[in-house]
Amino acid sequence: MRLTYAALIIVAIVIIAAGSVYYLQNSQKSTTIVVYGSLATTDVQPLISSFESSHQGIKVNYIEFTPPQAYAKITTETAAGNSTADLIMMSNPITIKLQQGGYLSQYISAESASYPADLKDPNGYWTAMALVPCVFVYNTQKVSQSELPTNLSQLASPEWKGKVIMLDPTLGSVSTQYFGSLALSVGNSSVNAFIRQLEANAKPAVTPSTTAVTEDVANGQYDIGLVALLNDVLSYKSQGAPVNWFLPQDVPLLTFPESIAIIRTSSHLQADKAFIDFVLSPAAQSLLGNTDFRIPAMPGVTADYSLATVAPNANVVYFPNSLVVNESAQLASEFKQLGY
Repeated sequence: MRLTYAALIIVAIVIIAAGSVYYLQNSQKSTTIVVYGSLATTDVQPLISSFESSHQGIKVNYIEFTPPQAYAKITTETAAGNSTADLIMMSNPITIKLQQGGYLSQYISAESASYPADLKDPNGYWTAMALVPCVFVYNTQKVSQSELPTNLSQLASPEWKGKVIMLDPTLGSVSTQYFGSLALSVGNSSVNAFIRQLEANAKPAVTPSTTAVTEDVANGQYDIGLVALLNDVLSYKSQGAPVNWFLPQDVPLLTFPESIAIIRTSSHLQADKAFIDFVLSPAAQSLLGNTDFRIPAMPGVTADYSLATVAPNANVVYFPNSLVVNESAQLASEFKQLGY
């Protein structure tokens, strides 16, 4: 039986209406990207809120981990075929390890053109979005500026015995890679001599926590701490703690980038790229630099915090390179053999 003309019209209306409902339902769906990051959630929340307000339909689920935790979670989840992060915002030692393991995807954002070559991977696997300088910290009530050691040899003298706390160099992480990178800047012989003399003469206490280095100096348990994160020192100082930072003569301001990168298993590539473009943009970098004690990676950005404002005239060296990352386990073993 043939459909009447009126019946055809009714069928057409029903099909169009159903299509409209399907379109409206799907157009209102939002994409959620999962980001594993090592920066404090409170520090990146302004970036996320600004991104979500300007990119309707994309939500960001930021999950804070220590770098080793993030590495273990990503590699374990990927091996099991389970869902893992879409993106990372992670310190470069872990980012480089993930890149070497084949866990990252390439993406060269147009915004990355404003970043120097040593703050981005040439093949687009990562781009720095924040900078974390590493320094030595001292208690200003226990050590005057004139009493500070002016070179590594003085820092390793017996007068500091029992007065120094050190970020554990046997873990293969920040402290290990710091001294491995320092050797590239000031020479292996100088750093090796310092490490041996420090253990023999000063007998530093060790801690696995970067924050504890500054905290224990701030509360007077120790006079000097190494290696400390500059943002920790500035934060404690702003709260009235008797701390400041210094670097011995010829020691550069070793600074590690916090980078943003795409995990290769992500199924939200367009949203991932939009978020990367935003984070690397001048507006977002300025927003990050106006967050207390966070230093944006983009050079020349207008913000309260930058390398130029917190460490003017410093000799900045970015670390670690892939060679130091690959040698971390061996370096950690050598520290253990020296008694650390």
